[in-house]
Amino acid sequence: MKYFIKIVCLIGLALIGAVLSTQAAENRTATVGQPITLSAVADGTAPLTYQWKKNGVDIIGATSATYLIAIVNNTDAGTYTVNVTNAITTTLSDAGTLAVTATTITITTLSVQTLHIVP
Repeated sequence: MKYFIKIVCLIGLALIGAVLSTQAAENRTATVGQPITLSAVADGTAPLTYQWKKNGVDIIGATSATYLIAIVNNTDAGTYTVNVTNAITTTLSDAGTLAVTATTITITTLSVQTLHIVP
């Protein structure tokens, strides 16, 4: 019996095959204060379960095919992977790196001076 699981993630994580193999990951960049969703699409014998990891550590509560970071901050930068499990096997995806860039804020100050001329 062969099991095929294919995972394609917005962060570029991918798993394919009967003996699951991985494809190269794609790195992503997010901006501080903006949302980002990491997604996995899996085909295989149900049920499939997911566990997202950041820098090799399970992300608490990140157990679905998508992982939403509602408001990105600097601490979200790192390497993300996802474990996909069915009754036969568990496979860890290739890693994708999430880089975080700061929001650019331009502040313009105006100086208003009043000049009084005294005759």
